[in-house]
Amino acid sequence: NIFSDSIGASVIAKSEGETLYPN
Repeated sequence: NIFSDSIGASVIAKSEGETLYPN
C-alpha cells in the first residue's frame, strides 16, 4: 500500500530527524 508505506517512511524520517536534531 503506497499510502501506508509513505506514512511509515515519514515516521521513520521524523524519528531520525529528532534524533539528529532534538528540539
